[in-house]
Amino acid sequence: MKKLSLDLKKHTLLIIIGGLLLVIGVILYNGKKTETYYYVESKMTQDEAKAIIIDKTKTIMDLYEKPNDTFSLDKKGSTTEEESDNYVKVLNYDEVIESLYTGNGIAELESTMFNKQSFVNRKDDGVYILSSIPSDNSYLNCSIVVSNILIKDETIKATVSFTRDNVDKDNINYYVYEKDIVLVKKDDSWLIDTFKYSNV
Repeated sequence: MKKLSLDLKKHTLLIIIGGLLLVIGVILYNGKKTETYYYVESKMTQDEAKAIIIDKTKTIMDLYEKPNDTFSLDKKGSTTEEESDNYVKVLNYDEVIESLYTGNGIAELESTMFNKQSFVNRKDDGVYILSSIPSDNSYLNCSIVVSNILIKDETIKATVSFTRDNVDKDNINYYVYEKDIVLVKKDDSWLIDTFKYSNV
């Protein structure tokens, strides 16, 4: 009888200890759980990405085709007499370009050619750009369609199609040009990393 009483006490003690350990475990778990925070960043929608791409595409179009709207120009400046009718000096080139392009985008821009002429011409006295580009490379009167949008981390990739839809389809000037565009986010701004404007 005495042995049974000891076993019962021992069993009861183990139950109490087990219960205390369970309570302590629950307290520690809940305490740790309340101190853990999870932040899930909302993903950009396709429509939001499309709006950004169209906005940047129009910015690029203005840069190439309406430089007066993009840059501060010195129309009296020119590179040589032979080039004076084609080039115009840009007074704020680096400031504007660095706000629009990544390093890769700038290199691509400065290697762009139209009819064997560089769009950007760097000289000792400053930077010059073509005052106009060939009409057959103009997209001002084109409709713009964005497709194949891919959003990953801080990068947007897509295909931009330009269609000259103001002429008959049988006309030799009717074309659909597809351009790859890549945008990279830096300091809350979307910069142009790839967009080859020239058809060459």
